[in-house]
Amino acid sequence: MEKTSFLKRRWSDFRNGHGIYLAFLLGFSNFILISYKFFVSELFPMHLWQFVVLFIAVYIPGAIFLGHWHRKTQLPIEERLAWDYSPTHAKYQLLGWDNHLLMLTILDYLLAKEHDAESKKLRLEIREMTARISSEREYFRQILEKVRE
Repeated sequence: MEKTSFLKRRWSDFRNGHGIYLAFLLGFSNFILISYKFFVSELFPMHLWQFVVLFIAVYIPGAIFLGHWHRKTQLPIEERLAWDYSPTHAKYQLLGWDNHLLMLTILDYLLAKEHDAESKKLRLEIREMTARISSEREYFRQILEKVRE
């Protein structure tokens, strides 16, 4: 593996430190100051330090609550949508369904030789699964076509 130069590592550290931490803190401080200047100082007789303490006491627990709610309710939905529209997932899903359809077709063929009630019931279930898999397979094929356009 190629040894990364000292300057490249420092540049990466700088971008992470700025983008993740410092820009967030500067933006958050800016948000507090602008809120105080244009909203609070005009309506309420309050010093900046009092507003900052009150704001942080209300805002941080509220943000934590919303972040927790987002992680528990919305994030799984977003991840599922991202997964469903992933071209890589669609490609592998199609390959997997092709294998499932082949196995179900072989199983249906083998059960066709049997004439008892259980075999007929299994063949009916196999045909229902085959129809469902075929429709889902077509859905992912359309996604792949859209991505390739």
